[in-house]
Amino acid sequence: MIRRPPRSTPKPSSAASDVYKRQVPSNATTLLTGTGGSGKSFFALDMACKLILNRELGNGLKGSLRGRSVAYISTEETADNSVNRINSLYNQPSAENILEKIDFVMKDSTVGKDGQPLNLSDEADREDFFSSLADENVGLVVFDPLTSFVGQNRNNANGIRMAFEGLNESLQKYSITAIGIGHLTKPQGKSTEFRVMGSTEWISCVRSSLMMAVDMHEPSVTYVSINKGNNVPEEEKSRYLAYMKSSNTGKGLRFNDDLITEDFDFSDHVRGKQPKTCLLYTSDAADEGLGVDLGGRRI
Repeated sequence: MIRRPPRSTPKPSSAASDVYKRQVPSNATTLLTGTGGSGKSFFALDMACKLILNRELGNGLKGSLRGRSVAYISTEETADNSVNRINSLYNQPSAENILEKIDFVMKDSTVGKDGQPLNLSDEADREDFFSSLADENVGLVVFDPLTSFVGQNRNNANGIRMAFEGLNESLQKYSITAIGIGHLTKPQGKSTEFRVMGSTEWISCVRSSLMMAVDMHEPSVTYVSINKGNNVPEEEKSRYLAYMKSSNTGKGLRFNDDLITEDFDFSDHVRGKQPKTCLLYTSDAADEGLGVDLGGRRI
């Protein structure tokens, strides 16, 4: 359950949250992954703010929490840091409205029935946790990162499936939508694309998965792609969100379709800049079938 000072809030609505349908389906889990420095936490926070304000995200995606609130639960981001981000993104009236509807909670403040850190793989913990969210009229919960809340099952295929089965049941029961942020791991021998996508078990267990990448030439530009969407038409999966981090209008992140060029290839930006090997061939080396690097060494 979330341990924080009580506040007066209305009881939860029986209506399901109308979030960004297809891309972020209601009463289910959406996994948000991306390359390092792509701003996953920043994007998730802005998404939550726009849902509170009933504002369009981008590409015509409209959503609302119908007056319900947001719980942002993090192992890293402090409440002060998140509040500063909101104040930098939104004008004062909007920021005040947002802060009335969002709670920032560090993981240490979320404990299960046994007093131990919250474990979404545990049925008693889930019931206690989500019932407390419902009492607070929460319509959206953000786990940053999601892997920190599934106990020892995060590296076990069967454990991951069981954890998500229970999580999805709780989300349906209490009409709550979840966004789980997935940070990169760095296992040896894994490609960047594989590490961004994460375990195939994680991807298979969520209804929707979004992937983020920074422009490899212009670091201020970030792209968002639909990696998985059970109900998203193929033509919509080829549409990307793009925004410039430096663009500040007082209305949150500003998405700009003009940043997507005709020759745009999202996978290029996922991989990022690749080191290039330059070989120098001399006539003698060519005759011998040998390559020489720029230092003059035969290879």
